[in-house]
Amino acid sequence: MPLKEDSKAEGKNPFGKYGIEKVKCEEIIRNSGIPFTILRPTYIYGPKDYTQRMDRLFKKVYDEQIIRLPKSNPKVQFVHVQDAAVAFAACLGNKKAMGNTYNICSDEIVSYGELVKDIGREVGKQPNVKFSTTHDFPYEDWEFYCAVSKSRKDLKTDYRPLVSGLNEVWENLSPKRIRQPGKAP
Repeated sequence: MPLKEDSKAEGKNPFGKYGIEKVKCEEIIRNSGIPFTILRPTYIYGPKDYTQRMDRLFKKVYDEQIIRLPKSNPKVQFVHVQDAAVAFAACLGNKKAMGNTYNICSDEIVSYGELVKDIGREVGKQPNVKFSTTHDFPYEDWEFYCAVSKSRKDLKTDYRPLVSGLNEVWENLSPKRIRQPGKAP
């Protein structure tokens, strides 16, 4: 760690079949002879995220529910959806990007515990955190962070601080909507 763009995908893939198939896709595209750029975003978050992982964490903190974090409290990186989109768009017509691989994520490396504390500061409540070998956390129990200097240089990308991205997520989850049972925020 941090994983670089040329790091080999070896050993057990913590993302299971999904991760293994992504590695196979990269191999196929590299050997195809067609022009390519490979982008590897870390955990994408932001308003209206279809996975609703971050939304669920906000709701749990807001509702003062127990959040069971993996005992290992791994460190990871996130990327705001708009920053990911800007990086993707920066590849279009960019000769430097052709044939290259880029990690797409913020420079910030945070533990899950730090993430939940940041969410708590956003909603104005103390998170009810328990570290456990059995967790219900919406992200994998795997340490995962990447070098991003290459995307910053070649794609001229800037990544927003996690706290400002979390603020935007919270602003899009009104407390009235977040508390309605059965409705996705």
